[in-house]
Amino acid sequence: MTDNNEGLDSDIKVIDLDMSLDLESYWWKICLFNLDLEGPILYFDLDIVIQNNFDHIIEQIEENKILTINGRHYGVWYPFDGTYDNILTIPEAKINSSVMGFYNHHSDIYYNFLNDVDSNIIVYYGLDRFLSEKYFKKFNWLDFSKDYYFRNKGTDAYDLRYIDSDGLILDPHKTFCIVSQAEPNVYERMKKYFL
Repeated sequence: MTDNNEGLDSDIKVIDLDMSLDLESYWWKICLFNLDLEGPILYFDLDIVIQNNFDHIIEQIEENKILTINGRHYGVWYPFDGTYDNILTIPEAKINSSVMGFYNHHSDIYYNFLNDVDSNIIVYYGLDRFLSEKYFKKFNWLDFSKDYYFRNKGTDAYDLRYIDSDGLILDPHKTFCIVSQAEPNVYERMKKYFL
């Protein structure tokens, strides 16, 4: 999906964005739920490094569910009792949509978002919060133990042998790594993966 298809290889299927939506930043990701594509769709953010074969992830995609990352593993959502600690009452992001697998049966998400774009953008402060609050029951989870890890987010789940001298995590056994755009020099961090 792009707003500028110049210079792309001819075998790439280009999906032009509806610029009349006037969205900004990560909100454009909502357009994923209004694609006219066949078969399972596997989406990766640009800050994902694919390390190993991901066929097993495609096999986990179910017809009426969205496969994604559980917010608990990202450290943004803890056992939820219906209350918010944030004084602004911004809903918690119970999912992380950096990776999503789904079939094209979720246009209701797209149209429900468009029904009140301005309010949704203000209330939810990010697509992950909108999806968490409105569609949480639609989600299935990727397997944190084998599918993914967070390059810049230390956790007790990692053995010291997977921490490099800069304190960054490098686990070659996982399928992919989320480098994290919260890191100010994310692309410099990603270079470490490539020759």
